[in-house]
Amino acid sequence: MMNKAYKLFFIKKWYFSNEDVISYLTGFFEGRSIEFTYFEGESADVISLLFYSDGEDDIGFIFSHLLQLDFLVNRVVIKKLTLQEKINFQPEGAQNSIVFNMDLPLVPLLLDSSSSDYLGISESGSITGVKFKDIELPEVVYKYRRWDDEFNRRILTENEFYFAPPSSFGDLHECNLPLRHDLVTPTLRRKFITSDLRRMYPGISRKKLGKLVDHQLRTTPYNNPNHRKQVEAEYRKLLDQRLGVLSLTPSGNDPEIWRYFGGGSTGFSAGFDAKKMFEENKVFGQGGPVKYYELGDAPVIIPLMLTSKDRIKAFHNNVFSLRNDFEYEKEYRISKLDPSERAVMFNPEALKEVILGVNMSAEDRQEVIGIVRKKYPNANLYDSVIGQAGILEKVLIENK
Repeated sequence: MMNKAYKLFFIKKWYFSNEDVISYLTGFFEGRSIEFTYFEGESADVISLLFYSDGEDDIGFIFSHLLQLDFLVNRVVIKKLTLQEKINFQPEGAQNSIVFNMDLPLVPLLLDSSSSDYLGISESGSITGVKFKDIELPEVVYKYRRWDDEFNRRILTENEFYFAPPSSFGDLHECNLPLRHDLVTPTLRRKFITSDLRRMYPGISRKKLGKLVDHQLRTTPYNNPNHRKQVEAEYRKLLDQRLGVLSLTPSGNDPEIWRYFGGGSTGFSAGFDAKKMFEENKVFGQGGPVKYYELGDAPVIIPLMLTSKDRIKAFHNNVFSLRNDFEYEKEYRISKLDPSERAVMFNPEALKEVILGVNMSAEDRQEVIGIVRKKYPNANLYDSVIGQAGILEKVLIENK
Protein backbone atom coordinates (compact mmCIF):
# COMPACT_ATOMS: atom_id res chain seq x y z
CA MET A 1 0.00 0.00 0.00
CA MET A 2 1.32 3.42 -0.94
CA ASN A 3 1.31 5.57 2.18
CA LYS A 4 3.51 8.49 1.14
CA ALA A 5 3.37 10.90 -1.76
CA TYR A 6 5.75 13.56 -2.97
CA LYS A 7 5.03 16.11 -5.64
CA LEU A 8 7.95 17.20 -7.78
CA PHE A 9 8.06 20.20 -10.08
CA PHE A 10 10.80 20.07 -12.69
CA ILE A 11 11.72 23.39 -14.28
CA LYS A 12 13.22 22.17 -17.49
CA LYS A 13 15.98 23.65 -19.59
CA TRP A 14 14.75 25.64 -22.54
CA TYR A 15 16.14 23.46 -25.34
CA PHE A 16 14.51 20.19 -24.26
CA SER A 17 10.93 19.49 -25.25
CA ASN A 18 8.34 18.28 -22.77
CA GLU A 19 8.43 14.90 -24.48
CA ASP A 20 12.22 14.69 -24.03
CA VAL A 21 11.95 15.40 -20.32
CA ILE A 22 8.98 13.13 -19.63
CA SER A 23 10.61 10.28 -21.53
CA TYR A 24 13.83 10.62 -19.56
CA LEU A 25 12.06 11.00 -16.20
CA THR A 26 9.96 7.92 -16.91
CA GLY A 27 13.16 5.92 -17.32
CA PHE A 28 14.75 7.67 -14.34
CA PHE A 29 11.93 6.55 -12.03
CA GLU A 30 11.55 3.14 -13.69
CA GLY A 31 10.05 0.56 -11.37
CA ARG A 32 8.57 3.15 -9.05
CA SER A 33 5.03 4.39 -8.95
CA ILE A 34 4.81 7.81 -10.58
CA GLU A 35 2.10 9.85 -12.19
CA PHE A 36 2.61 12.87 -14.42
CA THR A 37 -0.08 15.35 -13.50
CA TYR A 38 0.39 18.26 -15.89
CA PHE A 39 2.67 20.21 -18.11
CA GLU A 40 1.78 23.57 -19.58
CA GLY A 41 1.91 24.10 -23.32
CA GLU A 42 4.54 23.30 -25.88
CA SER A 43 7.17 25.66 -24.49
CA ALA A 44 6.38 25.09 -20.83
CA ASP A 45 9.22 25.25 -18.37
CA VAL A 46 7.46 23.26 -15.63
CA ILE A 47 6.65 19.56 -15.59
CA SER A 48 4.97 18.02 -12.57
CA LEU A 49 4.79 14.47 -11.30
CA LEU A 50 3.63 12.55 -8.26
CA PHE A 51 6.07 10.10 -6.70
CA TYR A 52 4.50 7.42 -4.48
CA SER A 53 6.36 5.59 -1.74
CA ASP A 54 5.39 2.39 0.04
CA GLY A 55 7.60 3.06 3.04
CA GLU A 56 10.67 1.36 1.64
CA ASP A 57 11.23 3.84 -1.15
CA ASP A 58 11.72 7.24 0.38
CA ILE A 59 12.60 10.79 -0.56
CA GLY A 60 16.21 9.78 0.03
CA PHE A 61 16.12 8.07 -3.35
CA ILE A 62 15.27 11.38 -4.99
CA PHE A 63 17.88 13.31 -3.02
CA SER A 64 20.63 10.87 -3.87
CA HIS A 65 19.86 10.92 -7.58
CA LEU A 66 18.85 14.52 -8.27
CA LEU A 67 22.31 15.56 -9.39
CA GLN A 68 21.96 13.19 -12.31
CA LEU A 69 19.29 15.56 -13.64
CA ASP A 70 21.21 18.83 -13.55
CA PHE A 71 21.79 18.67 -17.30
CA LEU A 72 18.06 18.31 -17.95
CA VAL A 73 16.36 20.69 -15.54
CA ASN A 74 17.26 23.97 -13.91
CA ARG A 75 15.32 23.56 -10.70
CA VAL A 76 13.36 20.98 -8.74
CA VAL A 77 10.76 21.74 -6.09
CA ILE A 78 9.79 18.86 -3.81
CA LYS A 79 6.82 18.76 -1.45
CA LYS A 80 5.85 15.91 0.85
CA LEU A 81 2.09 15.45 0.63
CA THR A 82 -0.72 13.69 2.35
CA LEU A 83 -2.62 11.74 -0.25
CA GLN A 84 -5.54 14.12 0.25
CA GLU A 85 -3.35 17.08 -0.71
CA LYS A 86 -1.90 15.64 -3.85
CA ILE A 87 -4.32 17.08 -6.39
CA ASN A 88 -4.55 20.63 -5.02
CA PHE A 89 -0.93 21.42 -4.24
CA GLN A 90 0.72 24.12 -6.34
CA PRO A 91 4.36 25.29 -6.24
CA GLU A 92 3.60 28.94 -5.49
CA GLY A 93 4.12 29.71 -1.82
CA ALA A 94 5.03 26.12 -1.02
CA GLN A 95 5.44 25.85 2.73
CA ASN A 96 8.27 23.67 4.04
CA SER A 97 9.18 22.64 0.52
CA ILE A 98 12.67 21.61 -0.41
CA VAL A 99 14.08 23.37 -3.43
CA PHE A 100 17.07 22.14 -5.39
CA ASN A 101 18.56 24.64 -7.77
CA MET A 102 20.24 22.37 -10.25
CA ASP A 103 22.56 25.11 -11.45
CA LEU A 104 23.97 25.14 -7.91
CA PRO A 105 24.19 21.44 -7.06
CA LEU A 106 24.52 19.98 -3.58
CA VAL A 107 22.94 23.00 -1.90
CA PRO A 108 19.33 22.43 -0.79
CA LEU A 109 17.32 25.53 0.06
CA LEU A 110 14.86 25.00 2.89
CA LEU A 111 11.83 27.26 2.76
CA ASP A 112 10.09 28.33 5.96
CA SER A 113 12.87 27.10 8.18
CA SER A 114 14.39 29.04 11.05
CA SER A 115 17.76 27.56 10.15
CA SER A 116 17.55 28.03 6.39
CA ASP A 117 20.60 27.16 4.35
CA TYR A 118 21.43 29.69 1.69
CA LEU A 119 23.93 29.97 -1.10
CA GLY A 120 27.24 31.75 -1.20
CA ILE A 121 30.13 32.26 -3.54
CA SER A 122 33.83 32.32 -2.74
CA GLU A 123 36.31 34.48 -4.64
CA SER A 124 37.23 31.44 -6.70
CA GLY A 125 33.58 30.98 -7.66
CA SER A 126 32.97 27.83 -5.65
CA ILE A 127 29.72 27.26 -3.78
CA THR A 128 29.86 27.93 -0.09
CA GLY A 129 27.59 28.73 2.80
CA VAL A 130 28.38 32.29 3.90
CA LYS A 131 28.35 32.59 7.65
CA PHE A 132 27.72 36.09 8.91
CA LYS A 133 31.14 36.32 10.59
CA ASP A 134 32.76 35.79 7.17
CA ILE A 135 30.91 38.57 5.35
CA GLU A 136 33.10 41.55 4.53
CA LEU A 137 31.63 44.61 6.28
CA PRO A 138 33.08 47.84 7.72
CA GLU A 139 33.37 48.12 11.50
CA VAL A 140 30.19 50.23 11.67
CA VAL A 141 27.42 50.20 9.08
CA TYR A 142 24.42 52.48 8.81
CA LYS A 143 20.85 52.23 7.66
CA TYR A 144 18.93 55.41 6.81
CA ARG A 145 15.18 55.39 7.38
CA ARG A 146 12.20 57.75 7.32
CA TRP A 147 10.33 58.32 10.57
CA ASP A 148 7.04 59.25 8.87
CA ASP A 149 6.80 55.69 7.49
CA GLU A 150 5.53 53.12 9.98
CA PHE A 151 7.28 50.34 8.11
CA ASN A 152 10.63 52.21 8.21
CA ARG A 153 10.26 52.73 11.95
CA ARG A 154 10.39 49.03 12.68
CA ILE A 155 14.16 49.02 12.59
CA LEU A 156 13.98 50.81 15.96
CA THR A 157 10.56 49.83 17.30
CA GLU A 158 10.95 46.09 16.54
CA ASN A 159 14.76 45.81 16.10
CA GLU A 160 14.36 44.20 12.69
CA PHE A 161 15.93 44.54 9.28
CA TYR A 162 13.95 44.04 6.10
CA PHE A 163 15.47 42.13 3.18
CA ALA A 164 13.80 43.89 0.29
CA PRO A 165 12.82 42.42 -3.10
CA PRO A 166 14.69 43.91 -6.07
CA SER A 167 11.46 45.41 -7.49
CA SER A 168 11.34 47.80 -4.53
CA PHE A 169 14.66 49.43 -5.50
CA GLY A 170 14.61 52.82 -7.15
CA ASP A 171 16.81 51.92 -10.10
CA LEU A 172 15.50 49.57 -12.79
CA HIS A 173 19.01 48.24 -13.43
CA GLU A 174 19.47 46.89 -9.89
CA CYS A 175 19.60 43.09 -9.90
CA ASN A 176 18.50 43.39 -13.51
CA LEU A 177 21.60 43.36 -15.69
CA PRO A 178 20.82 42.64 -19.35
CA LEU A 179 21.40 39.17 -20.73
CA ARG A 180 23.78 39.44 -23.67
CA HIS A 181 22.10 37.21 -26.22
CA ASP A 182 24.18 38.95 -28.89
CA LEU A 183 27.26 37.21 -27.48
CA VAL A 184 25.76 33.73 -27.81
CA THR A 185 27.59 32.46 -30.87
CA PRO A 186 26.56 29.42 -32.93
CA THR A 187 29.64 27.66 -31.57
CA LEU A 188 28.60 28.30 -27.98
CA ARG A 189 25.04 27.09 -28.65
CA ARG A 190 26.36 23.88 -30.20
CA LYS A 191 28.82 23.27 -27.39
CA PHE A 192 26.14 23.95 -24.76
CA ILE A 193 23.60 21.55 -26.26
CA THR A 194 26.19 18.89 -27.13
CA SER A 195 27.43 18.78 -23.54
CA ASP A 196 23.99 18.08 -22.11
CA LEU A 197 22.88 15.68 -24.85
CA ARG A 198 25.97 13.56 -24.22
CA ARG A 199 24.84 13.21 -20.61
CA MET A 200 21.25 12.48 -21.58
CA TYR A 201 22.29 9.75 -24.04
CA PRO A 202 25.51 8.19 -22.73
CA GLY A 203 27.21 5.97 -25.30
CA ILE A 204 25.45 7.62 -28.24
CA SER A 205 27.41 7.50 -31.48
CA ARG A 206 28.98 10.67 -32.78
CA LYS A 207 26.78 10.53 -35.90
CA LYS A 208 23.51 10.23 -33.95
CA LEU A 209 24.65 12.88 -31.48
CA GLY A 210 25.38 15.25 -34.34
CA LYS A 211 21.90 14.73 -35.78
CA LEU A 212 20.30 15.36 -32.38
CA VAL A 213 22.32 18.52 -31.87
CA ASP A 214 21.39 19.77 -35.35
CA HIS A 215 17.72 19.07 -34.59
CA GLN A 216 17.83 20.92 -31.28
CA LEU A 217 19.61 23.86 -32.83
CA ARG A 218 16.90 24.14 -35.49
CA THR A 219 13.91 23.67 -33.19
CA THR A 220 14.94 25.21 -29.88
CA PRO A 221 12.56 27.94 -28.66
CA TYR A 222 15.68 29.95 -27.81
CA ASN A 223 15.67 30.96 -31.47
CA ASN A 224 12.45 32.89 -30.83
CA PRO A 225 13.13 36.37 -29.34
CA ASN A 226 9.63 36.43 -27.83
CA HIS A 227 10.32 33.18 -26.01
CA ARG A 228 13.57 34.59 -24.65
CA LYS A 229 11.74 37.66 -23.37
CA GLN A 230 9.12 35.47 -21.73
CA VAL A 231 11.74 33.33 -20.00
CA GLU A 232 13.60 36.43 -18.82
CA ALA A 233 10.40 37.93 -17.43
CA GLU A 234 9.67 34.71 -15.54
CA TYR A 235 13.22 34.69 -14.19
CA ARG A 236 12.95 38.30 -12.99
CA LYS A 237 9.65 37.48 -11.29
CA LEU A 238 11.15 34.44 -9.59
CA LEU A 239 14.20 36.44 -8.50
CA ASP A 240 11.95 39.08 -7.00
CA GLN A 241 10.06 36.43 -5.05
CA ARG A 242 13.12 34.52 -3.89
CA LEU A 243 15.73 37.20 -3.21
CA GLY A 244 15.96 39.66 -0.34
CA VAL A 245 18.63 42.36 -0.09
CA LEU A 246 19.75 44.42 2.90
CA SER A 247 21.59 47.60 1.87
CA LEU A 248 24.03 49.26 4.26
CA THR A 249 26.67 51.99 4.14
CA PRO A 250 29.71 53.02 6.21
CA SER A 251 28.62 56.68 5.90
CA GLY A 252 26.34 57.72 8.76
CA ASN A 253 25.82 61.42 8.08
CA ASP A 254 25.99 61.91 4.32
CA PRO A 255 23.79 64.68 2.82
CA GLU A 256 23.07 62.80 -0.42
CA ILE A 257 22.04 59.65 1.40
CA TRP A 258 19.92 61.70 3.80
CA ARG A 259 18.17 63.22 0.79
CA TYR A 260 17.21 59.96 -0.87
CA PHE A 261 16.85 57.51 2.00
CA GLY A 262 16.38 59.61 5.16
CA GLY A 263 13.29 61.54 4.13
CA GLY A 264 15.24 64.65 3.19
CA SER A 265 16.94 64.63 6.62
CA THR A 266 13.59 64.34 8.45
CA GLY A 267 14.38 60.71 9.37
CA PHE A 268 17.21 58.96 11.17
CA SER A 269 20.39 57.02 10.56
CA ALA A 270 21.02 53.92 12.67
CA GLY A 271 24.62 52.77 13.12
CA PHE A 272 25.45 49.15 13.94
CA ASP A 273 28.45 47.26 15.18
CA ALA A 274 28.78 45.00 12.15
CA LYS A 275 30.25 42.12 14.14
CA LYS A 276 27.26 41.99 16.49
CA MET A 277 24.30 42.45 14.15
CA PHE A 278 23.55 38.75 13.74
CA GLU A 279 24.77 35.53 15.27
CA GLU A 280 28.23 34.62 14.00
CA ASN A 281 27.11 31.38 12.39
CA LYS A 282 23.88 32.66 10.87
CA VAL A 283 24.05 31.84 7.17
CA PHE A 284 23.16 34.23 4.40
CA GLY A 285 23.17 34.01 0.63
CA GLN A 286 26.04 36.35 -0.13
CA GLY A 287 27.52 39.51 1.31
CA GLY A 288 30.07 42.21 0.71
CA PRO A 289 30.69 45.51 -1.09
CA VAL A 290 28.83 46.59 -4.19
CA LYS A 291 30.97 47.09 -7.28
CA TYR A 292 30.19 50.15 -9.38
CA TYR A 293 30.39 50.34 -13.15
CA GLU A 294 30.15 53.10 -15.73
CA LEU A 295 27.09 53.36 -17.95
CA GLY A 296 27.66 51.17 -20.99
CA ASP A 297 30.24 49.05 -19.17
CA ALA A 298 28.02 46.75 -17.10
CA PRO A 299 29.27 43.28 -16.15
CA VAL A 300 28.64 40.89 -19.00
CA ILE A 301 26.10 38.12 -18.42
CA ILE A 302 25.89 35.55 -21.19
CA PRO A 303 22.69 33.48 -20.98
CA LEU A 304 24.33 30.18 -21.90
CA MET A 305 26.97 29.30 -19.32
CA LEU A 306 28.68 25.95 -19.37
CA THR A 307 29.64 25.62 -15.71
CA SER A 308 28.02 26.13 -12.32
CA LYS A 309 30.93 28.39 -11.43
CA ASP A 310 30.05 30.75 -14.29
CA ARG A 311 26.37 30.75 -13.34
CA ILE A 312 27.12 31.59 -9.70
CA LYS A 313 29.45 34.41 -10.71
CA ALA A 314 26.78 35.80 -13.01
CA PHE A 315 24.25 35.73 -10.19
CA HIS A 316 26.71 37.48 -7.88
CA ASN A 317 27.43 40.19 -10.45
CA ASN A 318 23.73 40.74 -11.01
CA VAL A 319 23.06 41.34 -7.31
CA PHE A 320 26.25 43.17 -6.31
CA SER A 321 26.70 45.58 -9.23
CA LEU A 322 25.42 49.15 -9.52
CA ARG A 323 25.91 52.04 -11.93
CA ASN A 324 28.46 54.54 -10.68
CA ASP A 325 25.71 57.18 -10.36
CA PHE A 326 25.24 55.61 -6.91
CA GLU A 327 28.89 55.34 -5.94
CA TYR A 328 28.42 58.00 -3.24
CA GLU A 329 26.44 55.40 -1.24
CA LYS A 330 29.55 53.18 -0.78
CA GLU A 331 27.05 50.38 -0.41
CA TYR A 332 27.50 46.99 1.20
CA ARG A 333 24.86 44.30 0.76
CA ILE A 334 23.74 41.12 2.44
CA SER A 335 21.47 38.88 0.38
CA LYS A 336 19.00 36.28 1.55
CA LEU A 337 17.73 33.58 -0.78
CA ASP A 338 14.24 32.10 -0.63
CA PRO A 339 13.24 34.37 2.26
CA SER A 340 10.11 32.89 3.86
CA GLU A 341 10.32 35.89 6.15
CA ARG A 342 11.96 39.04 4.86
CA ALA A 343 12.09 40.62 8.31
CA VAL A 344 15.12 39.46 10.30
CA MET A 345 15.70 40.44 13.93
CA PHE A 346 19.06 41.97 14.80
CA ASN A 347 20.87 41.80 18.10
CA PRO A 348 19.76 44.93 20.08
CA GLU A 349 23.26 45.24 21.53
CA ALA A 350 24.57 45.85 18.00
CA LEU A 351 22.95 49.29 17.79
CA LYS A 352 25.77 51.72 18.54
CA GLU A 353 24.20 55.04 17.65
CA VAL A 354 21.22 56.82 16.13
CA ILE A 355 21.68 60.11 14.27
CA LEU A 356 18.61 62.35 13.97
CA GLY A 357 18.19 64.23 10.71
CA VAL A 358 18.78 67.97 10.68
CA ASN A 359 15.19 68.55 9.51
CA MET A 360 13.47 66.16 11.95
CA SER A 361 10.54 67.76 13.76
CA ALA A 362 10.75 68.40 17.50
CA GLU A 363 7.88 65.98 18.11
CA ASP A 364 9.49 63.16 16.11
CA ARG A 365 12.83 63.89 17.75
CA GLN A 366 11.43 63.36 21.23
CA GLU A 367 9.65 60.19 20.15
CA VAL A 368 12.83 58.65 18.70
CA ILE A 369 14.89 59.65 21.73
CA GLY A 370 12.35 58.01 24.04
CA ILE A 371 12.38 54.74 22.09
CA VAL A 372 16.17 54.54 21.85
CA ARG A 373 16.69 55.38 25.54
CA LYS A 374 14.24 52.64 26.54
CA LYS A 375 15.08 49.85 24.07
CA TYR A 376 18.77 50.51 23.43
CA PRO A 377 20.22 52.06 26.61
CA ASN A 378 23.83 51.61 25.46
CA ALA A 379 23.34 53.37 22.12
CA ASN A 380 24.46 56.98 21.66
CA LEU A 381 22.11 59.60 20.25
CA TYR A 382 23.27 62.41 18.00
CA ASP A 383 21.75 65.38 16.23
CA SER A 384 22.90 65.98 12.67
CA VAL A 385 23.75 69.69 12.41
CA ILE A 386 25.18 71.97 9.75
CA GLY A 387 28.64 73.07 10.87
CA GLN A 388 30.34 76.40 10.25
CA ALA A 389 31.85 75.19 7.01
CA GLY A 390 28.44 74.06 5.78
CA ILE A 391 29.38 70.42 6.34
CA LEU A 392 27.14 68.07 8.30
CA GLU A 393 28.40 67.18 11.74
CA LYS A 394 26.93 65.07 14.53
CA VAL A 395 26.49 66.43 18.05
CA LEU A 396 25.97 64.12 21.02
CA ILE A 397 22.59 64.42 22.73
CA GLU A 398 23.29 64.37 26.45
CA ASN A 399 21.27 62.00 28.63
CA LYS A 400 19.28 64.29 30.90
